[in-house]
Amino acid sequence: MFVLLLLLVLGGCGNQGVNSNEKVESNEEKESKYGEDLDLIVNQILENSSKAEEVVNTYAFIWNNSINSYVTLDDVKTKLGIEENKVREYFEMSGYGGSSNILIDDFNKNLASLSKYYSDTGKIQELESASEAIKANLKELNNPPETYKNAYNEVLEFYTLANEYIQLATNPAGSLITYNQSRNQLSTEVIGKFERIQIIMPEANTQEDN
Repeated sequence: MFVLLLLLVLGGCGNQGVNSNEKVESNEEKESKYGEDLDLIVNQILENSSKAEEVVNTYAFIWNNSINSYVTLDDVKTKLGIEENKVREYFEMSGYGGSSNILIDDFNKNLASLSKYYSDTGKIQELESASEAIKANLKELNNPPETYKNAYNEVLEFYTLANEYIQLATNPAGSLITYNQSRNQLSTEVIGKFERIQIIMPEANTQEDN
């Protein structure tokens, strides 16, 4: 869901580079630059949420199927985009000596295996580092022009909601029921906040004088 939003946003973005040749910025130019920086942060938050969504959905799939049916080796290959030998390296298979192509019937071990895979491959660290970088960028914009005060406050809330969602990827907890409730609720809230920001974000004045 976040991926579709991200593609729409990136598809609509033009050249947002800053003109370094300007020696003196007017207040209007500074305000416009602030708007571009704030909009960039919004896109970064959405991008990080999109990456987290892939992890969150995979946790939910492994969790649900480990309890209610079963998880096959091919399921894991498809979800993670890895080869069979890598699946067998991280996940325990059922059958004598792990000879089958079905994961063991133990959701706790399967989730622990998935967590170790994400940790070893740097996926968790990538999400956390991006979140910290976004937080630092937000602090640099904590003195918004009057025109952008409402938008900045909404972006802060957007970051908080997205960070709660990312926590589902970096530290999954609770039961399958509460996990699914949290991911569905937060997903809805993150998307709703993003759409609200698109409505209230002032349009940058990009028109040149004739």
